[in-house]
Amino acid sequence: LKWCAKECLVQCTPSNRERDAPRAMPTYNGPESVDLIVADDEEDNLDVCEMSLTCHGFDEDTIFRVTCGEEALEKLDEVQDGDEDRPLVLVLDLNMPPKMGGAECAEKVRQKMDSLTRKAMLVCCSAGKVDDLKAQAWASNFDHFCSKPFTPQTAEDLADEIEKWVDG
Repeated sequence: LKWCAKECLVQCTPSNRERDAPRAMPTYNGPESVDLIVADDEEDNLDVCEMSLTCHGFDEDTIFRVTCGEEALEKLDEVQDGDEDRPLVLVLDLNMPPKMGGAECAEKVRQKMDSLTRKAMLVCCSAGKVDDLKAQAWASNFDHFCSKPFTPQTAEDLADEIEKWVDG
């Protein structure tokens, strides 16, 4: 048992989802097989997000915390030499003033996606309503949307979406 976001005590057990057949890289073998770059300008939001992710089985050693879009792009470049078999996900807060926010960062990642060794799933995380976010002009740059506060349920939903993205 671990303490998770919102100080709720939940049983945290990583899932080991095995693939039935070999497939193209990356391969999803459960949340512990994912590299995440989490960008938010609020330290408390980063803490809550990381706690929720680790409670769902994501590995804290492969959750990279950054505080703006520029740092997310730098970290994305740094992890390109990593294991291509591991899914790579960027969880981007929409607004990180005065620095680059998630929408601009996602656009820049999309522009250079073809040159990346490791393709990245882009997730918009915002306090706004998901339906309103999806209606924005920049929404097509994101693969998934989640709302704050980030909870263990959000982490579980994200794991499901990562598996769909890898299988897609």
